[in-house]
Amino acid sequence: MEEEDGIQYEDSIKRRRALRQVMKDNLKDIDNLKKHLDDVNSNKFDAMIKRVNEASEKSDHTRELSLDAIAMKELSLSLRNQALSMSDLSRRHDFDTLANRFVTLFKPENTNTIDWTVAGAKLGLLMNFCVSVNTMVGPLSKEEKIRKPAVRKAKEALDTTVQKPQEVSAEGADKDEATNERVLKLYDEANQLNEETHGKGFDLLKLLIDPVDSVQSVENLFDFSFLMKEKMVVVESGGGSAPLAVSTQPTVLDTKEKKQMVLSINMKDLEELATLLYGNVDNDVEIVHPLHRTDDVYKSNDAREQSEILEKKKKQRRT
Repeated sequence: MEEEDGIQYEDSIKRRRALRQVMKDNLKDIDNLKKHLDDVNSNKFDAMIKRVNEASEKSDHTRELSLDAIAMKELSLSLRNQALSMSDLSRRHDFDTLANRFVTLFKPENTNTIDWTVAGAKLGLLMNFCVSVNTMVGPLSKEEKIRKPAVRKAKEALDTTVQKPQEVSAEGADKDEATNERVLKLYDEANQLNEETHGKGFDLLKLLIDPVDSVQSVENLFDFSFLMKEKMVVVESGGGSAPLAVSTQPTVLDTKEKKQMVLSINMKDLEELATLLYGNVDNDVEIVHPLHRTDDVYKSNDAREQSEILEKKKKQRRT
């Protein structure tokens, strides 16, 4: 008798293990087929429900029932996603599209009727509220009230005179500003480097980063932003290498969209960047491509003398 009980117990253990393995396989397939189970048009969901129900009918212990609960939870989430997709479909499409979709999903093949039982079961999650009903009152033959179109009062004409704005020449007073002088100087240096590199791109950082004066580096970066805004230079960076630049003629890139770049950097970072580029240097270091700080206008501290220097530069450029 005891031997028979032992054999029955071992058989029960084997059946439970096999059942748990089936349930684990179902959970694994649910995870792998998640995309198909969330799709309203897929038939994977019905097949998976059938597999889970078959395993659930054989479950009568806590461990197996726990696996069954996990599977049902995952399938309920997939069913919820199907309901949300149907709700989203109703918002994105017109009624004709939605009606055709409904017929395609819930009209069995070779029949002329819709399977309302299946439709109700699958769309039941959407019906989580009471439908509002408005009762019509009054006679149906009542004519629609015609509203008079609104007539707006005409605007009174203003007694004003339109004046054409005064045209400002690029060769005017703006060229006298120190900023424009620096930008033109920087553009000349970029053109020179462009010739030296045969248009293959010059090292942008060694042009703009001053090895000694961080204030000079800030001014160089500020002036270079004007060249980028006016599409007079093209900058390329990436691949872990230093950024390269190529100068262009002002009209070559007129059809391209203007782009503005924002640079955030502090003085400490500029000093460290200069150290990486040039190493530890002193004030007597020779800069390969000196920019506007070496210009005559910076050697003078008198405003009148600086104005005369700028005026001479303006006349030289015109000639």
